[in-house]
Amino acid sequence: MAKRIVTKIGDIFSVTLDNGNLRFFQYVANDLTNLNSSVIRVFKKEYPKGYELNPEEVVSDDVDFYALTLLKIGVSDGDWQKVGTCEDVGDTENILFRSYRKNAIDHSERIWEAWYINKERNTIGKLTEDFRAKSDIGSVWVSSAVAYRIRNGVYPGTAFWPEEH
Repeated sequence: MAKRIVTKIGDIFSVTLDNGNLRFFQYVANDLTNLNSSVIRVFKKEYPKGYELNPEEVVSDDVDFYALTLLKIGVSDGDWQKVGTCEDVGDTENILFRSYRKNAIDHSERIWEAWYINKERNTIGKLTEDFRAKSDIGSVWVSSAVAYRIRNGVYPGTAFWPEEH
């Protein structure tokens, strides 16, 4: 019988990099605006293989990006491991996501919308550099895509142009 996977806000997960080192992310909220998906914050620092988790040290790191995903699938598929927890989940009021409403062949024609987690979506219009820098892509990503971005810096595939990451 498979072990039941329980996740709670504050849980910390590790992703093993190709070189054996680790990066961490934390489950910080659920976004009811986008399928009640799990909101994670991925930290920038890379830790050596065998690092003994210090939750306060990990969550004090700068955030690399935020993502929406399904945590339990990532655990069951082996894309990441639950390794600890920390009550400090940072500022969850100002996590901004974006997605485009109009699929256009020409990137410049896309109409974008944005939302803070659990808030109403708003039409933004064109993707400016300032807006891109302040927001993260608001798709609900499969766990393997999130792990890929943690390892490689970009999401796999062609869903978005490189300048949109």
